[in-house]
Amino acid sequence: MIVFRACGGLGNQLFQYATARRLAILLDSDLGVDLSWYRCTPPGDTPRNFELFKYGIRLRPLMGSERIWASFMRGRWAKVPILHRWRLYRERECHFDPGLLRCSRGTYLAGFWQSYLYFNEIRSQLLTELQPIEAMSDLDANFADQMLRCESVAVHIRRGDYISAESAANAHGVSGLGYYQRALAELSRTVCSPILFVFSDDPAWTGQHLKLNAPMVHVSHHGPESAYADLRLMTYCRHNIIANSSFSWWGAWLGQFEHKLVCAPKHWFLQKNMENADMIPLEWIRI
Repeated sequence: MIVFRACGGLGNQLFQYATARRLAILLDSDLGVDLSWYRCTPPGDTPRNFELFKYGIRLRPLMGSERIWASFMRGRWAKVPILHRWRLYRERECHFDPGLLRCSRGTYLAGFWQSYLYFNEIRSQLLTELQPIEAMSDLDANFADQMLRCESVAVHIRRGDYISAESAANAHGVSGLGYYQRALAELSRTVCSPILFVFSDDPAWTGQHLKLNAPMVHVSHHGPESAYADLRLMTYCRHNIIANSSFSWWGAWLGQFEHKLVCAPKHWFLQKNMENADMIPLEWIRI
């Protein structure tokens, strides 16, 4: 079995799952997930819900004694392989690590794995798997219909813990209004009459402060417990302007329009030593 430690919000979970899924496919192995982070969120981290079970994926949580083995993987003796059921493979740097794809069965993955290079080879399979089980609401279906009928652009504004949590604020920072204005200007060179569908974890702020030179529709009826529904709606937009957020990264990557344009921030992190050159697909536009 391949096991991965899940942590963070839906975007992070999808990176962790997709990477582990690729390895499990290579090894023809079952896939398990350690959910301990959600049962006891570390101090300073933003509490989240585990959302991957809202998709039709082949994944099971660790049970019984497996949880005990997983606790060893997270402890001080993790690097002593003779003491454990699994072998720990920990993320060392932000960029793509080809060594992960050479791991054997019985590997426990600990990291964020934020590079499309880990799983781009199974894109078609992930596009099938990562469809929410729950059907669209009537309101969502109406939004989806609007998006399909125009040159729709999903615009994601990430604030939340990028503002309120010191660790996230120091690592990421917030993409400013200037970035969104430049991204829209870049898209408008190719896209005629774009309609912006705005998604945010702070809709009150975007409703008051977001000023862009195009018609805007604010999609703000979902709460944090329905992040998967917002993500699904993003994929119905023909183009994307993403934040420095793994959530809107997935909203863009899962979109399947042939001539889709995606604008992404040139700098994902405030700290230059954390930059990941393998995170943004080459065809995306970095602003």
